[in-house]
Amino acid sequence: MANGEIDLNEWILIYQDELVNNIIYKNSNLDFTDSGKDHYNDIDTTSIQFTASILRLEHEGVIHFFHKGDKTFALLKQQVIEDNLVNKPDFDLIEENFRIN
Repeated sequence: MANGEIDLNEWILIYQDELVNNIIYKNSNLDFTDSGKDHYNDIDTTSIQFTASILRLEHEGVIHFFHKGDKTFALLKQQVIEDNLVNKPDFDLIEENFRIN
């Protein structure tokens, strides 16, 4: 790992712990999947998916973890499940145009 990078598995555990203890997610029945290989735009990532119930609405999300340059990144995408089809074009547009310089 380069200077400034965090091991991805360690970063995943830190991120999960932060979400579990976050006031918004604390009582949301937050549930994570195991991590797996994935991609975001043209970036190879390790990701976890999650579900949560916030304000009586069922949410789903994915968090992508990756190294770029000498930094470690996490990208979180979350939505109300019933809004999935409406949100898809906008989330796709964001992903297609995502760049790190």
